[in-house]
Parts: sequence; structure tokens; C-alpha cells
Amino acid sequence: MVNWRKKFTCNNQKVTMMAQAVLQIASKLVWIEASSKMLSSDDRCLYFNENLIALFHVDYGLIIGPGETVHNYTKPLHEDFDMVVGEVDCYLDLQVQRFNDCMKINQTAYVKRVLASYHMTDAKPISLPIEPGWIPGNSPPATDIDTYREIIGSLAYLTLWTRPDLAYAVNIASRAQYSPTEAHLKLIERIIRYLKGTINDGK
Repeated sequence: MVNWRKKFTCNNQKVTMMAQAVLQIASKLVWIEASSKMLSSDDRCLYFNENLIALFHVDYGLIIGPGETVHNYTKPLHEDFDMVVGEVDCYLDLQVQRFNDCMKINQTAYVKRVLASYHMTDAKPISLPIEPGWIPGNSPPATDIDTYREIIGSLAYLTLWTRPDLAYAVNIASRAQYSPTEAHLKLIERIIRYLKGTINDGK
């Protein structure tokens, strides 16, 4: 993984948050320009050739390839960027574990944050994220729709990467994010309880 930052200088040390954001955007544009000279892609965040895959997100990069190839690719970029290069152990909340014959990717730290955010750290685990044939029934409307949508977003992020086992239950819950009922709140509570019991699961 590469953690990079363009070597900009600024005489005023009281840089505002807006200025920092502008510098960050400028950094990424320069990085992409440098990358595009060596790799080709239709996606502004993903570059690749027959030997290398380079993925960029804000101020992090993930470069995959043989060690010497990665070294040759990053070497000229050290002139313009402050870079820390090493084996990836966490990237965009994806945690990587290496074993003798395989790798495992999970989002354990992210799941722990989700549990803590919604005060479910001590929740009782459950074996299934949704009951077979679940329907909301005649349940009264939920009162806190914003929190419901926020939780749906947190759970959906998990389904994109390492937790396809949540996909069906989260899909059912997300259909009601504009008009959830108390039954839907119970459903997402159940999904989170399921997460508590499968916190280390992944691919």
C-alpha cells in the first residue's frame, strides 16, 4: 500500500481546511497524471497493464504486482511525493490477513465501529440476519428515519466488499428507507446482532 502526499510548500502555516482540501485534490491530479504515463485505464481511479494494478482513493494507493515491478513503478514518483511503501494490511477498511497458502480479507474493525456507533457492542448474537419469509406486517411508522438510512448505508458498504451474506437482508431493509416502520427497525437491529456473531467473517 502507498500512502502519498504531494510535496507542496506553503508560507502561511495557518492553512485552512478548505485549502487543505484543495491541496489534496491537486495532489491526486498530479499523481494520476504521473500514473497515466505508465499505465492505461478508462477509470480515473484504476490503472493497469500486464504486470501491475494500481488503485487510488483520495490520498491512498494500492499497487499490486511483483516486488521489483512495484519498486520500478514507485521509484520515479518518490521525487514528487512523500510515500510510504509496504505490504498492505488495511485499505479502505479492508483488513488483509496472510496465511501460508491464502489471504483473507475482512472488515472487522469497521464492523466494531458500526456496533459501537449504534450502541450494539454488547448485543446478543443471532444466527441469521433475517427470518425466512420475513414481512413487515402492519407495523407503525418509524420515528427516526435519518438514523435508519444511516444504518442502511453502513450495512450496504459491508455487502459491497466482504459480506455478501448480508446482501439479501440489507436489500429488503433498504427498500423501506423512505418510509420504514418499527418492524424495519427491528430488522436492522437483527442484522446488527448477526454482525456481532460473525464479526470476523470475510472472504
